[in-house]
Amino acid sequence: MDTKKKPGWVTAVAIIAIVLSGFGVMGGIQEALTPFMLDAQRADYELMIEELNNIAVEVEQSNNVEQNTDIKQIPGPEQQQVVDMFKSFAGLLEKILNMPEWYLNWLVLSGIISILIHGFYLFASIWLMQLKPYAPRYLAIALPLSIAFALVRTTIAVQALDSMALLLMGGTLIAMSVEVVLLLVLITKDKSAFKQFEA
Repeated sequence: MDTKKKPGWVTAVAIIAIVLSGFGVMGGIQEALTPFMLDAQRADYELMIEELNNIAVEVEQSNNVEQNTDIKQIPGPEQQQVVDMFKSFAGLLEKILNMPEWYLNWLVLSGIISILIHGFYLFASIWLMQLKPYAPRYLAIALPLSIAFALVRTTIAVQALDSMALLLMGGTLIAMSVEVVLLLVLITKDKSAFKQFEA
């Protein structure tokens, strides 16, 4: 295969797609293992939540009474912001720790589906880099599958976790936006370079 005949868009799309699909496979593994990791680390999370709430209480009390404390006094207007920050973070961890049971079961299933979709997506991306004849067709299937499943995962996450889901799914939404661009490039660009390598 003569690499000089490989169009620039193919290299760019393939590299970005390989990176995104690789992260997708790793993310799927992590997602499928989330319920087990939460159970294993539950005691650590609960301790962290308790510490954050204790710090918030100490900050509130530090300006109300004179006492020996490790927390330095914070000016009045900024004090409430600091307290709210610690309480918000504690609330976030508590919500993660107490995800609905149905959503934890869904994470295992969606993780497995994600591994399958992104595994196919990864191979299609590698084949595109190698100018395999059917690579554009395979990638044109893999990209919409990845985009559609990202939308499904985000929608279900919002139902389970409300607005916190958008924070947790931020990376997925960014990847989905990039994949839309990759799909448009794949559809609109000339793919004649792939035909010369057909058997």
